[in-house]
Amino acid sequence: FEVGQRTNCQRHLKLCVVYDMLDHPLKTMLDSGITATVNSDDPAYFGGYINQNFDAVIDALDLRETDIRRLVENSFRGSFLSPDVVAAQILRSRAVTA
Repeated sequence: FEVGQRTNCQRHLKLCVVYDMLDHPLKTMLDSGITATVNSDDPAYFGGYINQNFDAVIDALDLRETDIRRLVENSFRGSFLSPDVVAAQILRSRAVTA
């Protein structure tokens, strides 16, 4: 089990944690080895379901395929799933993106 750093990029923008998605620290977090994830809470209020949050940071931060894959895998690593389920889900996600 790893502790992940959840990020809700649309919420950060709406609450002025960042003033422009270009300034979001997600890429820096990934490059620093932090188990960062992209999440969504209260999409009706903050304006973004999970796909919209991914789209926003992929476009703004020019994330590479390896960055995106790492974000997806981090979501499993930072979950409360058992280690064997985490491993299976990561393998499944790699098969989908291969």
